Amino acid sequence: MNRTILRSFILRASFATLILLIFGVWGAVYFMQRDFEKTLSRHLEEQLGSLKEEYSYSLKQHYQEKSELMRHNAQTLMNKMEFIHLEIYDENHEELFDLSPQTQKAKILDDVIQQNHDRVLLHTFPKDARPIYNFFSLHEHLFVQVFFPLVVNTHKIGYIEGVLLINPLSVKQFKNSLVMTVAAICISTLLLSLIIFPLIVLAYRQLSQKHSALINSNIQIIRSLGNAIAQRDSDTDEHNYRVTLYSIALAERICLPREAIQKLIKGAFLHDIGKIGIADAILLKPGKLTDEEFSSMQEHVSKGIEIVQSIEWLDEAKEIILYHHEKFDGSGYAHGLKGEEIPLAARIFAVVDVFDALTSKRPYKEPFPLEKAVAILQEGSGKHFDPKIVEEFLQLIALSYETMLLMSSAHFKTKLYEKIAFYFDET
Repeated sequence: MNRTILRSFILRASFATLILLIFGVWGAVYFMQRDFEKTLSRHLEEQLGSLKEEYSYSLKQHYQEKSELMRHNAQTLMNKMEFIHLEIYDENHEELFDLSPQTQKAKILDDVIQQNHDRVLLHTFPKDARPIYNFFSLHEHLFVQVFFPLVVNTHKIGYIEGVLLINPLSVKQFKNSLVMTVAAICISTLLLSLIIFPLIVLAYRQLSQKHSALINSNIQIIRSLGNAIAQRDSDTDEHNYRVTLYSIALAERICLPREAIQKLIKGAFLHDIGKIGIADAILLKPGKLTDEEFSSMQEHVSKGIEIVQSIEWLDEAKEIILYHHEKFDGSGYAHGLKGEEIPLAARIFAVVDVFDALTSKRPYKEPFPLEKAVAILQEGSGKHFDPKIVEEFLQLIALSYETMLLMSSAHFKTKLYEKIAFYFDET
């Protein structure tokens, strides 16, 4: 597996696991807390509902009787439900009674309420028959404030407001349960990731192997098409290897990206594939071609495009096949492009193609010495060739031509196949 891809996959998988953990933990905390509060709310509602009739009766009495009944019922409610703060209101939101026992629990609440009253307690009366609950924490204690409407025959006759300290044991049990749930989520998520990750890596490796096999098959197509030319022109085979290797070396020198070099390899190896369709009398003619013959030779560009047209993987080769005979000043063929209108891959290849043609033996000529070939390239700089490409190529040749000259055909092929494997092997 490609290390860059593997590293990227590990980072993405780790990020996905982290996100899953965050949402899992958040969900557990949110829903467990909501369930805990709902359970407490139902319990309070049941307890308060059982006392509704007594308070409803008290609120409907005359003032003289109401005070005594309210005090009695308020004390009963505080004792039964352990309220540490209790207030009774009439239907007009007027306070009728306020009771807070002098206990340590009540003192904790009173101390904090005096400092943070507006931020701790709600002061909103229920708009309907549903009670309002407000859970809050103070000094590591959990409290709940309740506004409970007293309704008789759909008519509100008053409100009970109370604050209770939630049983610390219940809170502790809830926290322990929450910790266990969160731990279970974390462990389960990590275990699931550890199980799934190797499976995904294995699947990716299998996919990579199949991809590599497909790439190798495609490369074999390139070689086969190149060899098909060799059956027509014994020199073209070695020419293909040399110009492809020259093109790679020049592309590396000017720091082309990997994808651009892949494109260059495909096009360089297949640049003359259209010569399959050129008659032997023209292709192998030892002398200069007539105008009519040269016109026929130019057709190898369109014939080459026709050959690779149906092979999607070779789409990138079309730039070189189609434009490698264009000239920088616009005097080339087949479209008369000039300057940077000509794709970079074709501008690179035009230089190396002519250089190898000059320094190689052909049916109609002997190889030119290096000095003469260099002079021709320099003369064509800015006319036939991109001057920047010529400059870079001549610097490359000055450093490596002698070494390449001594390489055998087999060595050229081996070195080229190594380069192809390097740029196309993604496993």
